[in-house]
This record gives sequence, C-alpha cells and structure tokens, in this order.
Amino acid sequence: FRAGLRDTTIFRFLKVLTPVDTTTDSLIVTGIVTNVLSLADTARLKIKLINGPTITIISPLPGDSANPGQNLRIRLSANHISGIVRLGFRIMGDGSFPTPLSDSAVKTFNPAARPGTIDTTFLIPANAPARSTISIVPFAVSADGQRTESSALLVPIRSTTTAGPAPLVRQTVSARSETTDSVTISASGNGIAALGFELRDASGVLVKTDTVRFAAPLFGTKDTVLSFKLPPTQQGQRLTLTSFAIDQAGVTGFSVAAGVTTPQTVRSLAFQDFTLIVFGQTFPLPAGRRGTVADVTVDQPRGNVFVSNLNFNLLEVFQNSAKAFAPNGIAVGAQPWGMTVARTGAKDTLFVANSGGTNLSRVYIGPVGPMKEDLSKRILTRVSFLYRVSEVRDPATQRIRITVSAPITFSDRPQYVEESSAGRLYVSTRPTTAAPKGTIRYLEPSAAAPDFRFILDFAATGSDPNSFLIANVDSIGVRPVTGTNTVGNDTLIICDHPTGTTAPSMCASSPNGIAAAVAALRAAVPTTDLEVRVNADENTLGLTDTTFAASSGNGNVIGFGEGNRAPFARTFLLKDSIPAPAALKYQYASPAISIADLVNNASDRLFGIALDSTGQTLGVHGAETFFAEIAEPFTLRLQGKVGTFGTGAGIAFHPRANGRNTPQDKRLAFVSSGNGTIEAVDIAFFFNRATLSTKTNLYGPLRASLPFIGDDPSIVLKLFGLSNGGLVVINLTANDIRSGP
Repeated sequence: FRAGLRDTTIFRFLKVLTPVDTTTDSLIVTGIVTNVLSLADTARLKIKLINGPTITIISPLPGDSANPGQNLRIRLSANHISGIVRLGFRIMGDGSFPTPLSDSAVKTFNPAARPGTIDTTFLIPANAPARSTISIVPFAVSADGQRTESSALLVPIRSTTTAGPAPLVRQTVSARSETTDSVTISASGNGIAALGFELRDASGVLVKTDTVRFAAPLFGTKDTVLSFKLPPTQQGQRLTLTSFAIDQAGVTGFSVAAGVTTPQTVRSLAFQDFTLIVFGQTFPLPAGRRGTVADVTVDQPRGNVFVSNLNFNLLEVFQNSAKAFAPNGIAVGAQPWGMTVARTGAKDTLFVANSGGTNLSRVYIGPVGPMKEDLSKRILTRVSFLYRVSEVRDPATQRIRITVSAPITFSDRPQYVEESSAGRLYVSTRPTTAAPKGTIRYLEPSAAAPDFRFILDFAATGSDPNSFLIANVDSIGVRPVTGTNTVGNDTLIICDHPTGTTAPSMCASSPNGIAAAVAALRAAVPTTDLEVRVNADENTLGLTDTTFAASSGNGNVIGFGEGNRAPFARTFLLKDSIPAPAALKYQYASPAISIADLVNNASDRLFGIALDSTGQTLGVHGAETFFAEIAEPFTLRLQGKVGTFGTGAGIAFHPRANGRNTPQDKRLAFVSSGNGTIEAVDIAFFFNRATLSTKTNLYGPLRASLPFIGDDPSIVLKLFGLSNGGLVVINLTANDIRSGP
C-alpha cells in the first residue's frame, strides 16, 4: 500500500491454480506506522476470505444444441451459506446473427433462498444461422453481497433444413434404488418429442419400460423424471438401465456416458447404468419439519408408526392406511427422544422421554378423538440423590465415626423409556455437558408424584467394605461428636418423604451406625423408597454415551445397553412382572458380574439391543451380533455369535420369536449393518438367512412388526428403520427369507 493510505477496500484475492491451495482461508494485512520521531509500530489484521455463490447449470448441458425458432430451456441453481438474493443469466449470439442477440433474465429472492433456482425458456430467433453459437453467462448474488459470474456455456445452433443427428441422451440414476424411485433423462436434439427408459434383469429380460411424449411446441433440450413403479418382487435384483429420446423427425437416440458428445443410434451400444433395487420405501418427514429423528415406535393394532422429531418437539405419525405422514405432528415436551406404548390399562397411551427437560409426556393414541398429549398428566420427575456414607469403628474405644459425601448427581434428562408388564417405567438418562454421565432409573407412573429411583443392583463392587451407597432419599447429614468426649458416636441423620407423594420430608437418626439409621428411617417412613448397598462403586452406575433400550414382547424383561464405551460395552437387564402393591420394585436385576461375563466373552462395541417375545433371549449388535440366554442360572451367558458387519445400527427380533425352540420361520433376528444392509439371522443356529439391501445406511433403532390391517396378504413381516431421508418401511414376504433347519 502507498504511504499515507488511510482507508482502502480489497475486492478480490487471487489464489494460484498450481499448486492447489486447500489451506489458506484468510488474508493477513500488515501495516507499519512511523511517527515524526521515526519510531515505528506494526499492526496486523486477519481478514477471513469468503467465497461467493456456487452456480450449477442444470440445463442445457455441455454438448447440447438448440434449434432456430424453438424454445431453449435454461435451468440454473445457486447456493451460498448466507443464501441467494439474485440469480440470472445473460444470453448472447455470436457475430453471425443477422439480428444481434443480447438479452438477460434475473430472479430475485426475498427472503434469501438456499438454494436459489431459476427455470425459464428462451425463444431462439428463427433466423439464427446454422452452426452459429449462443453463449449463456450465469450470475448470482448472495445475501452478504458476494457476486459470482460463471464461465460462458456455448450452445451451437442446429440446421433446420435437414433431419440432423440423433438426439444426445443422458441419464442419472442412483446405484441403489427403491421400487418407487426414478431416473432423470435429459436429451438435446431436433425437437425432443419423447423420452423413455428400459430396465432389464441379469439375463437381459425386459422388466419395465416407460415412455413420456410431449406436445407442441417442442424443445431442443428436454429433461424428465420417470418413476420405476416396480413390483415388490424386484427387490434385491440388480437391473440394467438404458434411456432413449425420439425427436420430431422420428429419429431415436440412446443413452451415452457422461462427457460423450456424440449421439448413439444403436440400441445395443447404448450406455448402461446398473441399479440395485433395494428393500423398502423411504418416507420423508413433512416438508418444513425435517429435523433429527431419535426413535421409532410401532402401534401395530392401530396401524401407526411414531417417530420423535428432536428439532421440532413433535411426534410425527406415519399412517399405514395413507402410506404417508400425517400433516400435523403431535406436540410434546422439549427434544423428545425415546417412546414406548403402554402395556397396562387401556393401552392407548404413548410415553415419551423429553430429553430437553426432566419430564415425560403421556400421549393419547387411542381410536377415539384426536391424538395429543394429556398435559395434566405429564410426568414431572423429582430430583434424585445418591450418597456415599462411610463408617469407621475405633477398635480401642468402639467409637463410631461417620463421613457423608456431597450428593452424587447424574443427568436427570430422560432419553429412552420402556414400560414393564408391572406398569413401571424404566428410563435411561441422557449425558450432558454439565452432567457427563447418565444412569438407569425407574418410576411408578400411577403415583401422584413419581420418584426417579436409582438401581443400585447394577453397581459393581467397590474397594471400601466400610462404605455404603444410599439412594432415593431427600438428604443425609451427620452430627459429629465434639469436644473431648471419647465415648460418644457420630449420629447419622437420614430424611425422606413417603414415596410417590408430595408429603413433607421426615427425618430419623441413630448414633449406632449406618444400618441402625437406615432401620430408623424405614420405621419412621414405612413407604420410603430408600435403597442401600454395601461396598458398591457409584462410578459404575454412570453411563457415558447413548444408551439403547429394549423390552420383551410381554414386558416382563427390560434391557439397556451402553453404546461406544471403551474397551467394551455393557448391557443391563431387569425382570419386572409383579405390579404394586404386591411388589414395589423390580424382582431381579442382572448383577455386575453377569454383565462383565457377557462382555468378556463378546468384547464388542454396542449399536443396539433387542429381546424376544418372552424375554428368553437377548440380542446385542456390536462388532458382531451375539445372543445370550436370560433364564437363570444362565443370565447373560453368551450362547452364540454371527459375523455381521462391524458397524451399524439397531437389532430386532421377529415379534413371535420365543427362544431357540421357536419354529424356524419366526426364529429370526434382524440386524441393521453399516454396509447398507439388514441381515436376517437364525437365533438358534447363528447363521445368515437373508441379506436385505437398503438404499442408505440406517441409524438408531430397528423395529419389527406383524402386518398391519389392510396390508397385502403376502406380507408376513414389517421392518421400520431410520435413515437421513426419513422413515424406511420394509414389507417382507415368505420368499424373502431362506428357510432354516
């Protein structure tokens, strides 16, 4: 910069083409200021480099041509992080045009669009000379004022005195296609009158063909999207695709590869794409509400599938009868995650874990009236406290000294939820930045004020036999002996309220040690839900990552799995089939040694867990898929593995799977793998019985259901999964799965 410069603007910074610079994202300007005494100072300013809009010419494509007196379709798309406010183009003829050609078109966007598109037609002058050219120069302006102008696209003008060459045809198709997917066909030529495609199987047999014809006026360039509309029997087949175009003179051209500019007139030499027809159909969430989906739950009797929309605090309802999502979702609490359909009562309630708060929604999903949350019955969880209390007895004086930790807290934000056949809700909590560990809790939803209880049975043995973990109480304190008294004991004070009520807290105390104080509280508050464990490690109760949940078909067994934990995952099981007041808590929880036994024999990460219809078998999808018997004394003992893909998502049993003695057509588990497949596994003999390709990888849970009312009679099973595109619905027939022994 020149000396004395006070203000300037940098309009453009040019980067060299070779070598390519992929790291520079800013410009550093250094200024040196010298005063009258010749003393210098230096200032540096870092300027972030901002790219302008990116522009894509959709039509015409390089190699396309135009006809005199016919319309040329021009389609552009532009995008920028700040949005697009203007998009357009200039069109000019070369010097041979009898009448100079220079025109433009522009489209404005308010608010800014991401992306912005323009789709218009331009009439080529009838006197445009043959073999002349027109140039199209696109431009776009972003919301922050950045302007981009693309290089000119040159389009040659055809001669109108001859039929001319055959149409130039291109096609675009996904390598994996669902039966309802489409092919995009584009062609340029002497007035495109028709576009079409052919699909053939591996033997060359024609599977499907379709043609669309266009009415006058005809265009020199034309594109269309044609749906395959294939029958379900084509799922799993690899098909070849060719496309064709017919011009106004009846000349046919066939598909060519990308970059080829010479038309193809021989059908047998047409360029072929291969597409695998996958299983299932993807249904996107309603427009404007395409947020992150966290969980999927099936209500088979009423023909609905619920997905939790984290970003919009909604449940989206897929209605099987309409094969579409309902236009309006169901409003619930903040960041809904896990869901479960009630097993007790009228079974017309859906429980929803609102991970953005500390509550759960009850949503009416019955057949009468609208589906909505019953706000008056939203479950507001109470804060839960856990304490470590240590007791030391002086061997000489027999004095008891007691120490109490500060309250040990974990995240209270519900993530996954399951209901047992006894009616109790079991909830995993979501780790947060402030509370980096979650836990597994349970509550009695019928209580006026449900308590969010810890499950100490899951804790591993600690290293201090003189310590106790005390959970589910309001507070704990100690009154130490003071002064020079050498015979008195510290007094332990424990306070709690009658469980499930809003009654005030009551306290009990004892100077005779921890066990005596616990007994005193239970005498003072007979319905306390206090739990105590000797020498237990509270750190093993914490869950540091997404926790998967499952329940047996009859609700007697509940399972949780901890994902992405090094060096291996953990799985937790409970049995709970006796409701209150006969039983006030679960009847069995898998001890820590059983959890360690399973993972030591599997040594896997965890992507999903599942339980069969009666809770006899646990399936876990990790680096492989393994199965464990639950019946005591074999609780969580590894029974077999299947070498499925090393990463992936959920796992689900056939709804009527019932241990290894299940009939072979129902003795199945389905595993969502990270290679774009769902693998059907035999749960007794541990081998693959089907590989079901999907369009993209699935994430999160996988659900299996019996057919819905109104389904085609050939459907024997339905699978539901989640992809970035929405809800994936897979209808299976008996022919899709190989028979087992």
